[in-house]
Amino acid sequence: MAADTPTPEELRSWWRQQLVEGAERLALPYQAQRAWLDSLPVSIHHAGELGDGFSDFARFAPELRDHGLLSPLAAEKISSLEGFLVEMSGPSNAELWTFEALENNQRWREVRQRAADILGDINP
Repeated sequence: MAADTPTPEELRSWWRQQLVEGAERLALPYQAQRAWLDSLPVSIHHAGELGDGFSDFARFAPELRDHGLLSPLAAEKISSLEGFLVEMSGPSNAELWTFEALENNQRWREVRQRAADILGDINP
């Protein structure tokens, strides 16, 4: 293996770190989420970036669980939150991905709470 090729352990550690960071952003209060989104380039400046940052790595939760990097409960909660975000997605739910919805919609309050619960299980 080339020296610059990450080992499977290094990859799993990075996936976990990215997953935690995605959950941390989802758990932030609206003002902090908006400030993070405002720091992004204009071309990707939309609420969907919050969900994408989590969803991109949620698919690795079973493998992270299997290697002892997540508890079974945390992996289950990650899968549940990912499913909730998928239910919020799609053209028929475009209004949920606006800044107004991010600030005021009950679904986003639930996303924040679920993400905070995940973080409590990952970082007790």
